[in-house]
Amino acid sequence: MDNGASLERWLARCNEQPRRWLGAFALLLATQISPWWYPAPDAVVYLSMARSVVFDAHLTRFGSRQLGLAPGYPLLVSPTFLLGDLPLLALSIVNWVLAVLLMLGVYLWVRRCVPPAAVLLTGLVVVNIGMLNLCRRNLSELPFMTLAVWSVHVFNAARRAPAVRAGFYALLGGALLALLGLIREVGITLGIGFIAALCADT
Repeated sequence: MDNGASLERWLARCNEQPRRWLGAFALLLATQISPWWYPAPDAVVYLSMARSVVFDAHLTRFGSRQLGLAPGYPLLVSPTFLLGDLPLLALSIVNWVLAVLLMLGVYLWVRRCVPPAAVLLTGLVVVNIGMLNLCRRNLSELPFMTLAVWSVHVFNAARRAPAVRAGFYALLGGALLALLGLIREVGITLGIGFIAALCADT
């Protein structure tokens, strides 16, 4: 039996039922939801900043206005502190939601670029030790990647849509880009890429 041909047939069957596989990936990511804390130096700072938004009514880092880190991620997760002083389970659920959104964004991207391998490549992105480790930690990487991939989708939609809808998508993409820059300053470079893509189209 030709193992290569068998693998191709199996991948084809997987792509015929993407919801089943994406659901399985989402369930696997859900195994990382827990009330336990996996501390890291930046995570401590982020949670201090997020907590200050709710309990102090202004953004501080351990009481100091010198933040040292971008404020986007703490602002994004700060509503979870309405549930308590250290809502680790809620923060973990937020991470899972972000991971699922990232998975869906990656799948849509890969399905457009490499349709026969869409499910496989999406699985490789989300089912690995690096991704599972990020799901456990309160760091900015996961929201940054999620917003980055969806910003690209929105900007691509703006390029393809008629004029009126293109304006809406451009505004939405700009809002996502602004939030992306608040999470990590380097995110603003996506805007440069979008401008370059528009120039290439003309």
